Amino acid sequence: MRPSSLIAACGFGLLSLVATEARAEDCATMLQPHIEWVRTGDVNSRLYDVNVHAVSIVNVSGGGARGLASSLTGQLTTYTGSICRIVGGYWSCTPAKIGNSSANSSQVFSDRSYWTGDWSVGWQDFSAYAKDSWTLSVSSTGVVTMQSNTWGFTTSVTPTACANGVLYGFETGGTTFWSFTFEDVNNTIY
Repeated sequence: MRPSSLIAACGFGLLSLVATEARAEDCATMLQPHIEWVRTGDVNSRLYDVNVHAVSIVNVSGGGARGLASSLTGQLTTYTGSICRIVGGYWSCTPAKIGNSSANSSQVFSDRSYWTGDWSVGWQDFSAYAKDSWTLSVSSTGVVTMQSNTWGFTTSVTPTACANGVLYGFETGGTTFWSFTFEDVNNTIY
């Protein structure tokens, strides 16, 4: 067997092991414990928050900034329950969500570099000195709403899948792919 065939066979074997461990989830089911965590904290005057970590990649099809990547981190700290009302003679409901009323996330980009001051290292991508500021919210159905405090626009990510604790989806317009993970944290000071 040629070395390249052996590598390919090992790669497919590893992929099959990983694939059997993967499990698809309903996004609402995956997010429910996180939403309940923040709601419980709000009810009991505790700081039960959810850390958000996300990565985006601009779609390789089409023009523009092909291959641009970003990393976003933030925190969701407030709960808003679902609201139902009559609109035009029909019931209309907005799902429960967790978010924040002010900037709660920052995003760094692969095309924003900074000089490290070290000739052996040189320039580094994902400059912490050129971050964008965002206000995020996540609905109980999995829609992530993102308001840019840096550039003054709002966009959303509609989930295409949830699996193994990760929410995947495309941003409005379908050009940017996102993946989000969520982590419950207790920031209460006793």
